[in-house]
Amino acid sequence: MKKLLLACTIAVAFSTTAMALEIAISTQANWWSQAAADREIQEIVDSVTSVPVLRFTAAEHDALADWVAAHTGDGVPDLLVLCGQCPATIYPPGNTQPDGSLIELFLDDGNCIINTGDWIFYFVNGAGTNGTAALPNIMDIPSMEMWDDDTPVTVTADGAKYTPSLADFSTDRAIHLDALTNDWYAELILAISADGNRAEPVIVRNAVTGGRIGVFFQTSGQDNDPRGEVISEWINNWYLKVAADPRIATNPDPAHEATDVPRDVALGWTAGQFATTHDVYLGTVFDDVNDAGRADPRGVLVSQAQSATSYDPVGRFDFETTYYWRVDEVNAAPSNAIFKGKVWSFTSEPFAYVVPNATATSNAASEDGAGPENTVNGSGLNADDQHSTDSTDMWLATAGDDPVWIQYEFDRVYQLHQMLVWNYNVQFELMLGFGINGATIEYSTDGADWIVLGDVELARGTAKATYVHNTEIDFGGVAARYVRLTVSSGYGTMGKFGLSEVRFTFIPAQARQPQPIEAATGVDPGMVLGWRPGRHAAAHDVYIGTAPDALAPLATVSDSRVAPDNLQYAATYFWRVDEVNEVEVVSRWEGDLWSFSTTAYGVVDDMESYTDDVDGGQAIFQTWIDGWENGTGSTVGYLNTPFAERTIVHAGRQSMPLEYDNTVAANYSEAVRSFDSGQDWTRHGVQSLGLYFRGRPDNSGQMYLKINGTKVSYDGDAADLARALWQPWNVDLFAVAANLRSVTELTIGIEGAGAKGLLYIDDVRLYPNAVELIAPIEPDAAGLVARYALDGNANDSSGHGYNGSLIGAPTYVSGVQGQAIQLNGVDQYIDFGNPAGWPAGRAARSMTGWAKSSVVDAGWRWIATYGSPGTGTAMFIGMNATDLYGGGYADDIMLAGFWRVEEWHHIGLTYDGDVAKLYADGIEVASAAKNWNLTRSRAHIGRQVNDAAEFWVGAVDEVRVYDRVLSVEEIAWLAGRTVPMHKPF
Repeated sequence: MKKLLLACTIAVAFSTTAMALEIAISTQANWWSQAAADREIQEIVDSVTSVPVLRFTAAEHDALADWVAAHTGDGVPDLLVLCGQCPATIYPPGNTQPDGSLIELFLDDGNCIINTGDWIFYFVNGAGTNGTAALPNIMDIPSMEMWDDDTPVTVTADGAKYTPSLADFSTDRAIHLDALTNDWYAELILAISADGNRAEPVIVRNAVTGGRIGVFFQTSGQDNDPRGEVISEWINNWYLKVAADPRIATNPDPAHEATDVPRDVALGWTAGQFATTHDVYLGTVFDDVNDAGRADPRGVLVSQAQSATSYDPVGRFDFETTYYWRVDEVNAAPSNAIFKGKVWSFTSEPFAYVVPNATATSNAASEDGAGPENTVNGSGLNADDQHSTDSTDMWLATAGDDPVWIQYEFDRVYQLHQMLVWNYNVQFELMLGFGINGATIEYSTDGADWIVLGDVELARGTAKATYVHNTEIDFGGVAARYVRLTVSSGYGTMGKFGLSEVRFTFIPAQARQPQPIEAATGVDPGMVLGWRPGRHAAAHDVYIGTAPDALAPLATVSDSRVAPDNLQYAATYFWRVDEVNEVEVVSRWEGDLWSFSTTAYGVVDDMESYTDDVDGGQAIFQTWIDGWENGTGSTVGYLNTPFAERTIVHAGRQSMPLEYDNTVAANYSEAVRSFDSGQDWTRHGVQSLGLYFRGRPDNSGQMYLKINGTKVSYDGDAADLARALWQPWNVDLFAVAANLRSVTELTIGIEGAGAKGLLYIDDVRLYPNAVELIAPIEPDAAGLVARYALDGNANDSSGHGYNGSLIGAPTYVSGVQGQAIQLNGVDQYIDFGNPAGWPAGRAARSMTGWAKSSVVDAGWRWIATYGSPGTGTAMFIGMNATDLYGGGYADDIMLAGFWRVEEWHHIGLTYDGDVAKLYADGIEVASAAKNWNLTRSRAHIGRQVNDAAEFWVGAVDEVRVYDRVLSVEEIAWLAGRTVPMHKPF
């Protein structure tokens, strides 16, 4: 309780996670001058006074990242304003973090990012290292782009309403509305182009996450655009009053402007912050729904003062009808205030859908450029389904000895509804008579056995470019994959027959829209399978298996969802739903084969859910109980906010700092996490419990876990607690004598009298893998190209004679093994010339060595290097400030925050021709696919292969070069490891 009171006091004084909305502005500008940006930003600060507005300059990007992190997960729709630059601290350059960046997490939490200046997210700190790929990646819309050049846009009614200072202008980077997919929709359009597709300023929103992205004046070099005025008006008049008003209902389900909505859908929403009841309005006329109230319900107040945040309409919606709905939030007494909600809309499903991907063939010889495919490829049709009079948009064939037929094939069997026909329609068709008059229609499920639907007469084309289909043939819901039209007569006598277009529609009889979506990855094995049912299905037969040709019955259900039993982690499953109704002519409609892959592991605690909200019980130490409450020597989290660690993380954005001091309390320290309901750690093929930990050099003690009170001691090297590297610890659950079917408590502890230190804990997971250990093994001499013990000389002890020359008179000091060479960082290094036998090109190779740095200042310093100073043409290991680098020259892999002054570390780098791996102290710390094509030119210890002053400052020992890829076991041995290490999964 003492710590909680202290944390509450600190949180009140210092926390940025108050429940009020905040606005942050990243002031660094691109595509307009910094002076103009500073001026317009000041106008925003002066005009928006009801909420805090914080400015972050180009020198304060780290602080901005802290703000973004602190305002992710706080339950408030905060706003971030960018000025044409995207800080690298919130979205790593080059799209190198495609998932899980601070920007994505911020948006996924329902926050808003707007941009003014150059293309949103394109530039990073002055360099176009994200380019056009950033916006599609962040929105998960591969086709998203905004190339425009002086496109005129006209202010909309909403633009005039919310941003009166906005006038018509020309944009260079508008949002293309036709590219919005994946749950994104245009929520607010302030100005739009004449074609109705390019919008700017505009706010788009994700219907699932609630995140918003907006663009304002993405124009080049236009310093006098009224950015400050317009953005201020938008914030004050719309964002704060409409979008971010905590009093109104949000997150409609179905999403606003959703289409193809099932007719039996129930409406849902997220309640306003203070609402106790809800008034629901629903109708087909916008004005009725918008203007109605309790005093004048207009026949659309369908539920008054209900407590639930969902409404299930009586009966089914009509087909293909647009519905409008509104939810007013009603406060509790005594105020009983009603807060009018926004009007949302959706359109119900059509009765029939267009059959996709039909193909057409014919037995008759077609005219050049007028093949049967023209009848199903949409050629000649405009947006209003009017067909052209251009003959190259149609099919025309000459009759032979046999009757002319045209045949259509679909990608599967469908329950056909109608066939819409546009007859032949050239300009002189009324004289030529090439259109088909009489025909016989047949259908088939297999292309072999045919059933006659009947004889039909096709209406004649109008010979005008305004021609719409004028024949509808009813199929009555028959099952067909093939349809054949055999000509019996035409409108002329010239022996030529043609059509313009044919369109088939079907009634959705098969199961569709699977959940998880087709080929989904990372699926929770405990999820529920769902699908959109066939129109007339009375029951659903579900099949599942781990091979596409080996499905087994799972269940027959009446609802369109089913929970599989005990799916495994890291597995791929195939499944199918057959729709069944015994009273129908076709009693069974076999479904498509779908698949999904389950996640590789289960998450016990990834430390990502914790915030600095002590009052809400969301602080990390309120879940992981420490010595302030359990009487041991542990302290979870920091006393100042942020409570969780946000720089030293294994994955994601947070880890748990666990400080321990066994000198002031018991001889042990524990952090204990309890689970409200018992977790079953025997399901889904689980074999191991894993976590990642990272220590500090002055740590001591012995780590252990307790699962439901059963103790498991760390079985790795005790010195691992003192390694400042992320290391896995995997526990074989089959060897734990605890009730794993109901795990209610997990403890992380450190024992040992007098033990003290700080551990970081992250990513506690359940794995389907068996525990594996890395047993250090001495490398075989095979493949050893050069070895430098550096015991008083620079000679090669591999036997190949690649001896080095000392440059600048370096000295020798005590090393890891024998002596080491001491380099001054100014002019001392070892030169090996151009060693002809060292591996080059894309040949497999490894480089290892021990090093100790005397400085950690900014600047490049190199332990060992060889190759040439061109991109991807070298191999080296070294550092810049505290960061560890292994590279191929200007194309490197790295580990941030590794080096400390006067500490020995073993570094390894391997390359197999495709993938580079970087090791530190025997542990793989980074890897990436690389196209390194080494060109031999120079080779050094203590200097780069260029002419720059990039010299090592400190000691180097035991450098080796191999013409093969060393194994992780061999790297571990070279790093001095003797105790087996846990192999990461």
